[in-house]
Amino acid sequence: QGVVFGSTKEAKLRLTLSGADSAGEGKLIAPGVVAYPSNNGAANVVQTLQDDRGIRLLNVIDNADAPTEYTYGIKVPGGTRIELQPDGGAVILNKKGEFYALVPKPWAKDASGQAVNTYFTTDGTILTQVVEHKAGGVAYPVVADPYIQWRWYGMNVFTNRNETNNLMLGVTIGSAVAWKLPQPYGAILTSVGAIYAGYANWAY
Repeated sequence: QGVVFGSTKEAKLRLTLSGADSAGEGKLIAPGVVAYPSNNGAANVVQTLQDDRGIRLLNVIDNADAPTEYTYGIKVPGGTRIELQPDGGAVILNKKGEFYALVPKPWAKDASGQAVNTYFTTDGTILTQVVEHKAGGVAYPVVADPYIQWRWYGMNVFTNRNETNNLMLGVTIGSAVAWKLPQPYGAILTSVGAIYAGYANWAY
């Protein structure tokens, strides 16, 4: 069904998740965190942020056979226009050029905490994250993290260090009891918690 920003009747933005066609049934693995297993080697995790500020779309890449491209279909009222930014991020506009959301530069890290090269491409309506995880020396699983920052009432809201630390803490605590979850959900939550632990060290 994808992700809807706003009410289902008057959606301000609709987002089709990457790999939705091959995804299994979603499972709540932590407050605000839903994981979707897949048979293509990459699980999909959706995490809502506090105060409806946005969502994280985590791809947990399990092995070298998993895809290197993860696509997100995006629709906004009045037609969609996605533009890549010089810093590596993207903005979501409508056909009139009105701003709807910001997608900061993506990141990806492997199981050892090393950065994996990743970047966005777009055809104007579909945002694709390319994750070059098949390069030598990559330790699996790899976690890739597109983050969509929603604009409410004319304001852009960014996540500061404290919010990122709080987010990391919540997911990491959840990973401590991940062994109680059936696989692959335990592995997904543990991977996400470990990645956020490293991510919080350099978040702004």
